[in-house]
Amino acid sequence: MAAVIAAVLSAVADVWPGTAGSVLVAGVGVVVGVLSTRATSRLDTDAQQSRRLADELFFHDQGGRRVREIADPVRVGVYAAAPMESDESGDPSPARTPPFVRRDRSPELERAVQRGGFVVVVGESTAGKSRAAFEAMRACLPDHAFIRPRNRPGLRAAVEAVQRERRCVVWLDDLQKYLGSDGLTAHLLERLLGDGTRHVVVLATMRAQERAHFLTDGMSGDATSAEMAREQREVLDRATEIRIDRTWTTAEVERARAFADDPRVAAALEHCDQFGLAEYLAAGPKLLAAWQDGWAPSTHPRGAAIVAAAVDARRAGFYRGLTPAALRTLHEHYLRQRGGARLRPESWEQALAWATRAVYATTGLLMPDGPDQAVYATTGLLMPDGPDHYVAFDYLPDAVDADPTAAPIPGETWQELIGQAEPAEAAYLGWAAYDWYQQWDHAEAAFVAAVYGGHVMAAIGVATCQGLVRGDLDTAIDTLRSAIAVARADPADVGSAQLVGLTEQLAFMTGLAGRHSEALEIARQAVADSAVLSPGEALTPRIAVARSTGDSGDTALALQLAREAEADGIRLLGEDHPTTLSCRFEVAVWTGYDGDADGAVRLWEALDDHLIGKGLGPVELILDVRRNLAYWTLIAGDVEHGLPLFESVAADHARILGAQHLRTLAARTGLAHATGQAGQPEQALRIAEAVIADGRDGTPAVHPVILNARFEAALWTGACGDPEAAITLFDSLLDHVAEALCPDHGLVLDCRSCLSQLTGQGDGPEQPYRDSWMRLANW
Repeated sequence: MAAVIAAVLSAVADVWPGTAGSVLVAGVGVVVGVLSTRATSRLDTDAQQSRRLADELFFHDQGGRRVREIADPVRVGVYAAAPMESDESGDPSPARTPPFVRRDRSPELERAVQRGGFVVVVGESTAGKSRAAFEAMRACLPDHAFIRPRNRPGLRAAVEAVQRERRCVVWLDDLQKYLGSDGLTAHLLERLLGDGTRHVVVLATMRAQERAHFLTDGMSGDATSAEMAREQREVLDRATEIRIDRTWTTAEVERARAFADDPRVAAALEHCDQFGLAEYLAAGPKLLAAWQDGWAPSTHPRGAAIVAAAVDARRAGFYRGLTPAALRTLHEHYLRQRGGARLRPESWEQALAWATRAVYATTGLLMPDGPDQAVYATTGLLMPDGPDHYVAFDYLPDAVDADPTAAPIPGETWQELIGQAEPAEAAYLGWAAYDWYQQWDHAEAAFVAAVYGGHVMAAIGVATCQGLVRGDLDTAIDTLRSAIAVARADPADVGSAQLVGLTEQLAFMTGLAGRHSEALEIARQAVADSAVLSPGEALTPRIAVARSTGDSGDTALALQLAREAEADGIRLLGEDHPTTLSCRFEVAVWTGYDGDADGAVRLWEALDDHLIGKGLGPVELILDVRRNLAYWTLIAGDVEHGLPLFESVAADHARILGAQHLRTLAARTGLAHATGQAGQPEQALRIAEAVIADGRDGTPAVHPVILNARFEAALWTGACGDPEAAITLFDSLLDHVAEALCPDHGLVLDCRSCLSQLTGQGDGPEQPYRDSWMRLANW
């Protein structure tokens, strides 16, 4: 195993020269030691460790505390309501929350908890998720034992506690804090729920923004966030999901009027045209205003900078609290950016006190990290041992994310978070930096830290940066092969699903390099490895086989395999499941490439209608579907509708994802090709040149998306009547393509075909590689 780990780290060192790379190679022995320890000592079977973890449970003793005994919802994470403005005492009354107003989804939620199993309530911050879940639990399961793990390690103790109870609720408020390979996995969830002989409800809440981040794996062949999403999606796929909206319906507002004798409800009703009732009651808008006002000179600018640091940590996916020392380091950048000494900032002690005190006697801008946080926030007192970690009130990062003018998370923040992260957390930060913010360098650093810490699956992130960012697909393939060898050497430490995921990624990268026959054999190996998984989980490698089969030239078989997978997906998982949607995606792809462009258009239209009509999928999937719809509309010969559609799709990509997002660059490259094919070569050339210019900032010249854009620039330069310049561009492009891709890659074939036509030599391929559309559609 040491040799294999060394191979992974050596591959990393090739890409990250200098300190990081040399530290990684020097630390091979440390990494092997970590992996060996993990392989030989299982925490969940160690009695001493289990006793220690029992302390991580909240509201649980030998007999188990019952749901009916928990009268105060604030005790389990519900935000207390702000008192009336005239109440200046700051002394919380027993009724820290107003009467509960039933939501439209409350009956459905109650039925779900009565059935048992895994139930997740999803909504925006301060939508009322926790309160709705709490009231459903109290109404339906009063005699169940109540178990609340304090953190990820506490989940292992929760398993033991659950097994001592005949009926129980496991409460996971802010589910995203518990997800991950070191927390709630599909395997651990199965252990919590048991074999059906006991009534167990795992009742969780989750912010809608976080839920959306975990839906990007497996769609349209995109591998960028596969490892992060796979583990968490395996958990979320098992949930009965109930969505609670931040804005209230007319019926909900009418029900609230019955409680207008409570002055807090009455005040919220006056603002229900602007804010959700729960949003207003939790003082979210007031806290946001207090933070913004704090930047004013001589008020609380240092405190506002502290809050800004904590907000960006939460935006980056770092869900554990930050220590005062970390906040002290991080906040300096935010303070300098706003003006530094010119703001006449207060002292550090005053700033931290302002940022952490209870505002409006409800909650603070920063809150102590832990299940008791809401209790102590409402009293203004410190937790018994003194809070040594703080998190931002989650309304604030939601507000920043919704602001199109918000500044990016600064590098200093990424570096500090990566330095504090555990290996699995570092991998998570890496995917957040890569997929959410396109912060390539910080993603690389996070993945390196995770691999160094012994998190083998972070090798997918390393390979993604090597292959998709740097364009070095050969090194990415070597990295994945080494990680797979680690997984096979220690199958108990790296589970079967993870091994399949690694193998799928290897097939994806190998196919991207143009080695389609080899990719097909790797995908078939992933199918063989998936035999130990459930039938639903085994569908994703079958999708990889279909894709590789088609890429290898057998489009009819690819279509057949995709249709079989789709039928099984509907039967096993339902038509709305993300894996089933992935199967439908492949059916549409290979329907077109098997020669039925009109049929492909109909399938893309149907998939788009399905996603929009049911509110399914992340925005990236919807954009991918619409981009393909535009491709195939044009391929089917409908230029009148296809070109305007493509222009709209490219504009949507830029508006939603940003001008430099890889998907946006790919969409604009496709638009250049479509524009030229529609008889507008000058406009096509301008579009391609703009893509190349926008991609230069942080996107390597050998990245496949940029290589495709350079092909379009060369192609339409020739079409505009400058064959000599086109030949020069194609020659330069071929030099880079030969460096980055295999000799029979589609882009290589296209370049040679075009050069042959321009020079009249006649020694190029007989036909361009599928008219460029297949390789463009891959991006």
